[in-house]
Amino acid sequence: MKRISKIIFLFIILGLMSCSSSFIKKERNSTIKLNSIPENTIKIGIENDAVILKFNRNDLIYFLEKKLEEFNDQRIKGYVSDLKSIKSDTIFDANKIKGTLPFAEYEIKFHELLKKGDAIVFDKEENKELDRIKYKFTLDKLGGEDAYFYKMNGKQIYHILLAFGE
Repeated sequence: MKRISKIIFLFIILGLMSCSSSFIKKERNSTIKLNSIPENTIKIGIENDAVILKFNRNDLIYFLEKKLEEFNDQRIKGYVSDLKSIKSDTIFDANKIKGTLPFAEYEIKFHELLKKGDAIVFDKEENKELDRIKYKFTLDKLGGEDAYFYKMNGKQIYHILLAFGE
């Protein structure tokens, strides 16, 4: 019995060693120069432990309305009307809202705006707005997609799950 369990254990170890050492299939890195957004616009954002991200409300509405042209979805119409009803700057707490279905839709738009640099990123640790951030996109072997944003010193400030894998 001991011999059989040793052989099985050996096969498991050899099988694990022969597997690919990386789960990441594709990775892209870039540096993003952050543009300022107009001072007189209503800003929608999210705050986590590291940063406060702010976006122009009109940019978010534009992206959602563009999606409505492709898919006439009542949920998206609701998100657009919710955004249009906001009359002052609004910052959401990431710990309370992250992972909810409506926020996931907004977060996809946050990703697009961050990639273009159309955002304000306020670093809470250094108490200042950042000029540039680093961006890393990963695609894993199961089809999962993630976006990571970092300060220039390499400290992660935000993560967005773009797609689940298998």
